[in-house]
Amino acid sequence: MIVVFETIYAGIATLLILLSFMTLRAISHLGIGRQFWIPVIASSAFFLLGSLVMIFYELGFSIIVQTVEIVQVLRIAALCVWVVGIYSYSRRVKASLSEEFALPPQSVEERLETEVSLEKPRHIDPSNQQERVQESPLPETKKITVAPVCKHKLGYLRTLPRKAAIPSECLRCNRIIECKHSLATTLESHVKG
Repeated sequence: MIVVFETIYAGIATLLILLSFMTLRAISHLGIGRQFWIPVIASSAFFLLGSLVMIFYELGFSIIVQTVEIVQVLRIAALCVWVVGIYSYSRRVKASLSEEFALPPQSVEERLETEVSLEKPRHIDPSNQQERVQESPLPETKKITVAPVCKHKLGYLRTLPRKAAIPSECLRCNRIIECKHSLATTLESHVKG
């Protein structure tokens, strides 16, 4: 019975090693994730090794007398590696987020000016406000234009079949989402038809 459970543990550990390795290879060009995925691979390897030692012990192929203790040490080592990896990765993420969203330092005078302007009550003259509303022009409708380097018209990606490859020039275009969800081609076809 123990062999069955250890085989399941070994299978899960092997699967985790493979998935972690494939993920690490897939995101290696981004330069991120090593602090997380390498400890996951290492801890999975410790779990796999512990399960294999236990399977061989249960089948009668044990060389060492303290096999159960060694398996327990391997599993504790696996959990420790995992915890250290997650901790270091979370610290790195936390540091990068604080750098990315850090507010620029304000001088004492700027803070006072901001606080004073927020505390001043604003008096709005209703007649003046209504004039502003009447004077403001209606927003112009957006004109859909295609970038001059585009080989296709806007909405081309919407017409592509689901499994068709997206052209490389479209992947570099800054209007790819607008092109994919544009109704320009369907509106043109309804107007012509």
